[in-house]
Amino acid sequence: MPTTDVDPSVQEADERATRAKESLLSRVEELKQRFTDAKHRFDPQEQIARHPIPAIGLAFALGVIAGLGRSRRAPDGARSSLAGAAIAGLATVGLKIVREAAMAQLGRAAHDWWSAREAASRTEAGARMPDAEPFLEH
Repeated sequence: MPTTDVDPSVQEADERATRAKESLLSRVEELKQRFTDAKHRFDPQEQIARHPIPAIGLAFALGVIAGLGRSRRAPDGARSSLAGAAIAGLATVGLKIVREAAMAQLGRAAHDWWSAREAASRTEAGARMPDAEPFLEH
C-alpha cells in the first residue's frame, strides 16, 4: 500500500527545485529584456539618425580607405584581392546604411514640410472665408 506521507527531505528538494526553476525563468526573461534593449541601442539606422554628421564622416572615411586600398599594389605587382574585397564590402555596407538613414530623414523632413504647408494653406483659406460671406449675401 502506498503511503500518503511524503518524506520532508523530498518535499524540501521539490520546493528548492521549484524556486530554482522560477529563478532561472526570471533570469531568462531579464536576459531577453537586456538583449532587446541592446539590440535597439546598437541599431545602426537609429544611431545614424541620431548622429548624422559623424555617420557621414565615417562613410567618407570608409570610402577613402576603400579608394586607397584599391590603389595599393602588392610587391609582385598584383592587387591584394582579398583585402580589397573586404574593404570594398565594408565601404558598401557603410555607405548603404548612411544612404538609407539620410533618405529616411529626408522623407521625414519632406513630410513635415508638406504637412506644415497644408496646415498654413488651410488656415489661410479659413481666414479668407469670412471675407467672402458679405459678397455671397448680395
